[in-house]
Amino acid sequence: MNDLGLQSLAFAKRYVSLTDALMSQGVAEAKAREEARATALIMMYHENPDNPCPLCGGDA
Repeated sequence: MNDLGLQSLAFAKRYVSLTDALMSQGVAEAKAREEARATALIMMYHENPDNPCPLCGGDA
């Protein structure tokens, strides 16, 4: 699997885990998905600081 595939898989796993954790704490599904998506993107960027920002495409 190439680097993009590995990053996508890591993002998906993190997103699902975060969504499940938030929902288990009573957060509504739509809000849990929104928060998990944002958090997973930020975490992905912090793991790969040499890559462009996944939110805006620019440098940090």
